[in-house]
Amino acid sequence: MSINNIENDYGFYNLKFQLAEHVYSRSDKCFERDKKVREGLSSAAQLKEYTEKMRERFVTSMGQIPYNPKLPLNAMVTGVIEDEDLTIEKIIFMSRPNVYVTANLYIPKKRKEPCGAVLFQCGHAVQGKANPQYQRVARIIALSGLIVLVQDPVGQGERYSYIEKVIKIPIIPPTTQDHDYAGIQCFLTGDSPARCFISDAMRGIDYLQSRPEVDKSKIGLTGSSGGGTMTAHMMVCDSRPIAAAPATFITTRGAYLRAGDGQDAEQIWLDATHYGFDHHELMMCFAPKPLLILAVDSDFFPIDGTCSLYKDLKRFWEMSGKGSDFELFVDQSTHKFTDTLAARAGYFFAKALNGEDRRVFPAEVREIEPHLLNCTKTGQVATEYPDAKFIYHENLERYREKRSLTNKVEWLREKVDFERRPVDFNLRTFYTHYENGLFISHMLWFTQDKIACHGIMFKDFDKKDEKLPVEICLWGDGTDDIENNIRFIRKICDKCETAFVVDLTGIGKSEPDAINPKGLKEADGTISKLNKDLIFLNDSLCAMRVYDLERTVEMLKTLPNAGVISLFGKGFSAVYVNLYKILHEEMKTETEDDVSPREIVENKYYENYNIG
Repeated sequence: MSINNIENDYGFYNLKFQLAEHVYSRSDKCFERDKKVREGLSSAAQLKEYTEKMRERFVTSMGQIPYNPKLPLNAMVTGVIEDEDLTIEKIIFMSRPNVYVTANLYIPKKRKEPCGAVLFQCGHAVQGKANPQYQRVARIIALSGLIVLVQDPVGQGERYSYIEKVIKIPIIPPTTQDHDYAGIQCFLTGDSPARCFISDAMRGIDYLQSRPEVDKSKIGLTGSSGGGTMTAHMMVCDSRPIAAAPATFITTRGAYLRAGDGQDAEQIWLDATHYGFDHHELMMCFAPKPLLILAVDSDFFPIDGTCSLYKDLKRFWEMSGKGSDFELFVDQSTHKFTDTLAARAGYFFAKALNGEDRRVFPAEVREIEPHLLNCTKTGQVATEYPDAKFIYHENLERYREKRSLTNKVEWLREKVDFERRPVDFNLRTFYTHYENGLFISHMLWFTQDKIACHGIMFKDFDKKDEKLPVEICLWGDGTDDIENNIRFIRKICDKCETAFVVDLTGIGKSEPDAINPKGLKEADGTISKLNKDLIFLNDSLCAMRVYDLERTVEMLKTLPNAGVISLFGKGFSAVYVNLYKILHEEMKTETEDDVSPREIVENKYYENYNIG
């Protein structure tokens, strides 16, 4: 019988479900705990104390917000479009030194003077502010008598992060891939890329308040999808807005967890589920200000979570006698900031910011060719301004600052050990056989509660009962890739050593079954999604795998025929070997084709290993 046939017979334990079960179980315990905490809040004073604590924790977990209102905006108007009912100005301002933000300012010709203004944050559309549907939303709200600022998020519109002057197409595609590519670098630094998005939005409010047409005390927020995320972030981080209408994002972490889809890096809140921060807290931090949740019934952000959240939180506005200021409006649609939602938002903001009862009929609204809304001559900040900075540049500065202040051994030890509870190995050798002069043992052992690792041990048959050095072998697909590495294995055995090919969590035989239609290892695929769920828990697949490796070494030390232990890692699995070496300098290690987390952070372009 071949090695592969034996490998495929692993019905002895459901290794494929254990990672998802681990994530869901830990998350559910947090959700139940948090529900009880919220239910225990019975007064406006308790609510205020709770939300202030949550606000501080949220901002800290982001890595602090790089917002400085004293910095000059250096704003400029690069063009004007005159329509019958409104004027559109093309704006460029500087959020932070050399961070250029492109935006369109919609100014209605029939309005109060001064009037309320709305910051509209875009979802993940390649065209950003110029996306035809977002144009319609901006116009509908503006024609409700409000000034509307629509900014390009970093990585979208005119703010592609990874486009070079000599290469006119982006090297890393815009929107979600752009955000995740920079986000990985931020996560390795210990920050969230959302801190930069939030700073840009706060500076957008600074710009609105600098305009004489705007009533500085009447600022509102809206946005859809990823823009709904950023709207909700601003509801927590900026006290100036007095009304908000987040669209097609608000649900609950519990509902979204099992929906199976991934999220962009800026939507991943480091440590949030662990310390008790959910979509509920995003809303509660805004109470009792006027708040309208905009949703669609067939969204991939589950509507059941949206409705349950609304029912649970209504009482917090009622505590202040403002129950009517907290609303939920649901349209019939798939994921989209529909014209109907936009009209409802316009009516809401006209009332909340201007004290007016104005309604706009979407049929009267039109959009224009996207390129006409460009603020730059070249169509991209990166090619217009050679000194332009993006998240990569800012994160590199953060990394160098934090690196000089951090004890890497203590930091790594804390991450690897976080909420781990070692259990008995309960080692089982479930099959042994002989093939081509090798004695082969298939093994399973536990590293923590309900988490097992799988491995295949190879020894020269004539030395199967002898005590030999053991080399733990880690590579991308673990025991599923033995056939491609059999020469390497035999080379170890020919040196009178034991080769032990190990599947760490989520690799090889413990690679999870698909929980969404995307490729297992693709962006937002199953492994990426589960890893991001772990990040919400102040954990990561990388930390779990280093812990697995530590426990595997400890397990081998209990075997009578295991001699001196060494480690070999290839490709992204070499990262776990290198991190183990930081914690255990005495261990003999060897790596091949490896990449270090430091190299990922320090290089603008890196090979996107799925290191967890």
